[in-house]
Amino acid sequence: MAFFEPKGLNLLSEGGRGASEFPILYYLTACLYFVFGEKEFILRLINISLVSFGFYYLFKLIRALFQDLFYAFILTYLFLSSTVLLYYTNNFLPDVGALSFTLIAWYFFYKYLSDKKRNSLFLCFLFFTISSLLKITFYINPIAAFLTLIYFGINEKSNPFKFFLKVFWIGFSVNFFWVLYVIYYNQVFGNNYFTTTIRPIWNLPTEAIKYVWSHIYNYWYTKYYFQSTFHLLFFILILGGLLIKRIALKLLIPTLLLLMGSLCYGVLFYEMFQDHDYYVLAILPTLILTVLSCFYAIRSRFPKLVAHYLVKLIFLAICVLSINYAQEKLSIRYLDSKNEASDISNTFDSIKEKLLKFGVDEDSKFIVIEDSSRNGSLYFLNRQGWVFDDFSKLNEAVLLTLIGNGAEYLIVTEKNKQLNNYDSLKELGQINGMLLYKVELKIGSK
Repeated sequence: MAFFEPKGLNLLSEGGRGASEFPILYYLTACLYFVFGEKEFILRLINISLVSFGFYYLFKLIRALFQDLFYAFILTYLFLSSTVLLYYTNNFLPDVGALSFTLIAWYFFYKYLSDKKRNSLFLCFLFFTISSLLKITFYINPIAAFLTLIYFGINEKSNPFKFFLKVFWIGFSVNFFWVLYVIYYNQVFGNNYFTTTIRPIWNLPTEAIKYVWSHIYNYWYTKYYFQSTFHLLFFILILGGLLIKRIALKLLIPTLLLLMGSLCYGVLFYEMFQDHDYYVLAILPTLILTVLSCFYAIRSRFPKLVAHYLVKLIFLAICVLSINYAQEKLSIRYLDSKNEASDISNTFDSIKEKLLKFGVDEDSKFIVIEDSSRNGSLYFLNRQGWVFDDFSKLNEAVLLTLIGNGAEYLIVTEKNKQLNNYDSLKELGQINGMLLYKVELKIGSK
């Protein structure tokens, strides 16, 4: 529960220490464990709640912009009906929380433009700050908001520039010092697992760039949104782009700034898009604000057409189909999620209770052989240790080093692969079809 000493179960770094996002959601989850026990649904429920609040405020924002309840509902659910978004909503990563706080912040941003109350602006940058602490890549949003405020402030008689600067600087400072802390903390304790630097496109050879793009376009594309949803959004973007002069400046300026920021984000983290579909979540606020801006222009130019019941019926039909598509894709993703890494959950199920029969105490450190995940087996063991994905990475020298670092037990996930050639291992028996060894340094071993 040491907030500023975050650790993982894997001991590849000193004491398992390592930092990435601001661990407030994990800390809150840990607090709730004291009340409800260690239940995975708690963190899922926190993320689901955050996304619900985030899109509720998006709904409020759209309703305030267009004064139209129908399109507020439809557009909100269209944006929500992303398979990637919904999958990670019912999951553990902080990206959806960062997205949700960003949407709430944009609501208070536009509320400030309407009511000019400093409380609205304070809440805006408070939520932007929390969002960026959860995922620093979302910081393009407060930058866009701040520059927009500077633009409007120049044209106001009573220029509140000092207040703009103060709230922005506080948020910037908090995020800046947290990033410095993360980099320092990981360097001191030798943790290189977390991505704390850019993965730019210019570091990749041409073939790798094409390969990443192939993953984005041919594999991940169908997971982002329903195809007809894309068609509708693209139509709105193209038509709205042609009517750009009709977009209100309060929408146009932050949208253009977000587009530039998202382009930079995509270039700087291009490599990560190959295997990490959730990286697209940082671009969703840009997509949302761009679509709303273009829809604003279309509605301004063709108010009767947008209000026509046939047009609304098309929006409703696509929205329903999009939600259904997301549900189907989610079902497929859950069914197809069984793989080499996730299989470890079945193997290690209920292992904590069974270890008691072998006299294994709660603080024992484990070595696990043949686990392709980083923390999977250790999570179910609820103990720290070291994980190797195959036997080739284990030898006598490595084993002796780990014993010196406190290793006490070793588990081999395949019982037909016995380790009889190590003097420092004593077989204790089988557990869940795996072999359990006691690790101890023999007298005379080097």
